[in-house]
Order: sequence, then structure tokens, then C-alpha cells
Amino acid sequence: LWRTRAWMTVRTQNDADMETRYLKPGEGEEVKGGDMLDVDRLAVAVDGLGLWVSNDAGDSFDVHPDIPTDARLQQVQASPTIEHDGTALVVGMGGIWRTTNHGDTFELVADLEVVNIVDVDFSWDWANDGRACAVSESGWVWCSEDRGETWEQTAQAGPMAWSISVDQGEGIWVGTGNLGLVHSIDGGETWTVGGFPGTGVTVVEVFPDGLLLATLLDEAVQRSIDGGQTWDLRADYLEPATPQPL
Repeated sequence: LWRTRAWMTVRTQNDADMETRYLKPGEGEEVKGGDMLDVDRLAVAVDGLGLWVSNDAGDSFDVHPDIPTDARLQQVQASPTIEHDGTALVVGMGGIWRTTNHGDTFELVADLEVVNIVDVDFSWDWANDGRACAVSESGWVWCSEDRGETWEQTAQAGPMAWSISVDQGEGIWVGTGNLGLVHSIDGGETWTVGGFPGTGVTVVEVFPDGLLLATLLDEAVQRSIDGGQTWDLRADYLEPATPQPL
């Protein structure tokens, strides 16, 4: 997890060695999210300091010139096929930025002014459907069907949102602050509660095989293998782990 302190786990291609590096882009600043844009290129969203990019796997950082240095960014998300298409999205206060060249350049593809976008996710079938969705702090959802070039606003998932995950077809899951886990099967036009009503869901992730994971506000991890119809508790508290050599 990327928060006030952030670490990156680095391993060799053959998994023979592993090490953990402490990332410190700016003194006293909050790292909100991050992802790998290329083999040695790491991008992290730093609240109030813009997008910080490392071309040496986290040893040093520079501010990316294409995104305002005072941008209150929230997340960086690489596409499932970034090694081929070079696509990643950066979201935060003011909109959505996109790169199609592994972070060499970014462009503002959704100018949302005072809207705070808190999370973004790609379809697992991104290579074929070019679909991605983002959610704002106030629960409004935007989706793109053309590989992130244009974005359309859909219905509000709830009054407060923290996380979004794109499912198969037109499915979308959103973790909200007080409605629980909400679900749409029509691309965000309508929403229903899919689990944990009245509970905060901080993280939701859906996988290609239908597995669904949700982290609740009390840090409990819940799992569903039937599309959210039933859930079982997998962990009641997330203990920090230290990576060890494989």
C-alpha cells in the first residue's frame, strides 16, 4: 500500500533475489499511489507535488513536467498490457492524464476542474475492449471505451467512494464509504448494493476468473467466488509483511 510511507519490492527476472527499497520522493509529502511504467521506470503520485518518476527503479526521482507540480494526485495505474501499448492513467484533483509511451509524455484526457478522482481501473480484457473506469471522491463514475482517449460520466455510485474495479462486460464494482460495495452491470447507469451495506469498503479488486476481493474499513479482507453473492472472511486484519529472498 502507498501512503505516508512507501516501499517498493524489487526482484530479479529469475526471482533469485528480492529486496525492499524505501521511497521518499519529498520530505513530509504523502505518496498516494504508484505503478511501474517500464522495466526500470516507476511513477508515484505525490499529494501536492505532482507525479514523481524514477528511471532507476526508485533510486532517484524527478517531477514529470507534463503534470502540474501542485496537482493533488491520487493514483497511477498501468494497463494490463503496458509492455505492448505503453498506456497508463494518472488521476487526482482536476482530471485524468494518459500516457501511451510508458510515461515519456502525458496528456490531460479528462479536464474535470475541481473534481477529485480517487481511483481508476482497466478492464482485464483491455487489449480487446479498450475499457477503463474512474471514480471520484463523491462517488461519480467516468468510463472510457476508446482506450482512455475520451471519457463519459455515468450515474453516481454513492455519496462517497474510495475504490473502483472493472469487471467483465459492462460490470463495475465500487467501494464506498457508507453504502458498502456497490455493483453495476450496465456500465454505471444503475447501481445496487453488492455486499456489506452500511460498511466502508476501502479497496475492491475483481479478477478474470471471477474472484472478488474487498478490504473493509476495519481492515478485514473478504473474498467472493460467485460474483459477490456470498462472501467469506479471509483475514480479519492486514499484518505488514517484510519481503524475503525467494
